[in-house]
Amino acid sequence: MKKRENSRDSRPSLLFSRKGALCLVLGVILAASSFWCDSLFRLSLIRAATAVKTSEIPAHAVRVSPGAQERWTILPATSADARWWIIHTTEMIKQGSLRIRTTDRDNAPDGREVHWSSLLMWVLAALSSLIGSITGKGVLDTLPEAAFYACPILYACAIAGLGWMVAKRFGFRFAVFFGIALATCCFVCQSFRFAECDHHGIVLAFAMGSVLSICCGGAGFVLPSAKRRTQNPASLELFPALSAARKWFVLSGILGAAALWVSAATFVPILIGCGFGALAAAWIGRNGGESKVSPHPELWRLWGFSGGIGCLFFYLLEYFPDHLGWRLEVNHPLYALAWLGAGELIARAIRGIRGEEWLPSSAKEWRISLLATAFVLAPPLLVVLRRDLFFWVSDQFLLSLHVEYIQEFQGLWKSLAGSGSAVILLDSFLWPAFVVLGTLSLVFLSKIPRKNCVLLLFPIFPAALMECLALLQIRWASIALGIWLVCAVMVLVVHSSGGYPGRIPAPLRWLLLIIAFLAVIVFPLRSAMAFLGRGRLADNLPKDLAPTILLRDIAHQLIQANPDRLPVVLSGVNSSTDLSYYGGIRTLGTLYWENLPGLERAARIFAATSPDEAKQLLLKAGITHIVIASWDDFGEAYVRLLKMSGKVPPTAAKPFLADLIEGNECPDWLRPLFYPIPTVFGLGDQKVRIFAVLPDQSPHDALLNTGIYFLEAGDYDRAADKLKQAQNNAPADPQIAALLSTAETKRAEEAAH
Repeated sequence: MKKRENSRDSRPSLLFSRKGALCLVLGVILAASSFWCDSLFRLSLIRAATAVKTSEIPAHAVRVSPGAQERWTILPATSADARWWIIHTTEMIKQGSLRIRTTDRDNAPDGREVHWSSLLMWVLAALSSLIGSITGKGVLDTLPEAAFYACPILYACAIAGLGWMVAKRFGFRFAVFFGIALATCCFVCQSFRFAECDHHGIVLAFAMGSVLSICCGGAGFVLPSAKRRTQNPASLELFPALSAARKWFVLSGILGAAALWVSAATFVPILIGCGFGALAAAWIGRNGGESKVSPHPELWRLWGFSGGIGCLFFYLLEYFPDHLGWRLEVNHPLYALAWLGAGELIARAIRGIRGEEWLPSSAKEWRISLLATAFVLAPPLLVVLRRDLFFWVSDQFLLSLHVEYIQEFQGLWKSLAGSGSAVILLDSFLWPAFVVLGTLSLVFLSKIPRKNCVLLLFPIFPAALMECLALLQIRWASIALGIWLVCAVMVLVVHSSGGYPGRIPAPLRWLLLIIAFLAVIVFPLRSAMAFLGRGRLADNLPKDLAPTILLRDIAHQLIQANPDRLPVVLSGVNSSTDLSYYGGIRTLGTLYWENLPGLERAARIFAATSPDEAKQLLLKAGITHIVIASWDDFGEAYVRLLKMSGKVPPTAAKPFLADLIEGNECPDWLRPLFYPIPTVFGLGDQKVRIFAVLPDQSPHDALLNTGIYFLEAGDYDRAADKLKQAQNNAPADPQIAALLSTAETKRAEEAAH
């Protein structure tokens, strides 16, 4: 009987069978092909959009404004952040610096602070230098190309690094499965997509590595020193020795500190989830005893220490010595102290769960415990009590802007309803369903040992917490799915470890297999369909690319028409980013929390109720042009946000600029500029209103320029009226006579038809 039990315990799982090996090989090919197809499709889209000509003037053939940056390569409409990464990297290279702490591209005339991690800028600078050395181009010229390839390269590094961790601790085939899941998960792939240069993929990799390292360290549980590791390769040893566990926990702290450096807002919730997961795992496995696997509280103290030291190191790397401050939206020494204190409190709590003395036994220990508690409470207390000084993101104006108007801050269900895509629905819930169903099956049907449950339970806490946040804001979905993939690996590892009396019924095993298959196949199928249809892109570009092509043309026209002064433009939040990227133009409001002053400045201009008030605010900001695209007319939204935050009265009169955009008469200090949208773009009734701010323009010039605008716009009646008024002021001006003759001729032809 005992012999049969050992035989069953050592049976190979699906991963260790020949069929399993074949499936893994096919999975690797599928994963690589899907990402390759997606990248080729996006490259074809970019090339087709970049090739669209809106001007007959060759690139770099005309002198442009001083400080302008004429860029031609079209970036995808969804890569707004990539534009700013390139802008900031350009500024860093031009300044000969290793970090960028301020920019003058927005919040004119003052500029603003920049708190983005320098890591991705270093990657872009290095990659552009490499491309430049191969192609012979300048570093700045190859930055857009570097931005195309940066994230796919980082993706390969992330899969290799995370796979190495799984392979070293649990075996090669689990690492292959993990790599396949990573390469075919739609939300994870979107964090690393071709031409989507952003920090989200980097923080995702670091966060997954931090949680995975704790799992590799036994979630805080270690083997007794006297126990020898098994030599049976088919039977996994789930828990390491204490010396190995220490290394994994130190690695978790370092990777977590790196994640905090790249995005504190993303990793702080994961830290909280890890803390609760540690306590839950210790509670489940609390009856280990001296001769069995048991929780080791000192590991969590080591985790807090290594994470805190790493956090402080990355803070100094980013800000020392000239920019030390108190911005809690990003990595800060207070988070290092909070992490250090959390490790101490978790260690004491686990001692209590084990039945040991957990209350401090001396005055020194009491001081340490109280200090640790103060460290943990300091950041949230500062955020709550003095958010105006330390946490701009909680400003009512900025918070309402994010919640109401930024897509990644919308709830998951709202995003699903808006997209109507079953792919997003499947990608969001298939891996969580696999983990939950697999965990319940192992616990209640296979009846795995209680100590093994800790490896299943621990990663579920940060994954579930991030999933709850993803339901509120879709921006957390990729991080949540990344942690769910760690959970999925642990389900397979525990299942393959053997040593349990029960067995999962065949129908349930097939259901789990089908869920995993669907989770792996959905993104490759969509990528293949997009890849096969790439040949039609040149004749039928997506409509979401037309606005950015037009804004590229507007940016180039503005910097070419103003060779002596760099334009400063008031525009919508998305248009401002495009104008800054394609022309190096200075703007006001952009969708970044560091630019709260610029957003409020732009909002108050749009909310001005009289021409005199608007003129005063425009001149104070140094605005030279107003560019309002109907697809990005953010004026009404600005006014609504000011009213919601109580910064203007709810009953304020209709804004001046709203009347102006609707077609009302311009004051003398504004000159309308006609910009026709070619019909080939298929934008229907969309339009762009452009005005030059000319505070010294005379009434005569205002009439003449307005008449020229109406003539170019095809409104010949109003053109003739304005030109006649101008002619009354200057009867001998031959230019006015010629323009008036053209307007009257066109009007007559129009009437005849």
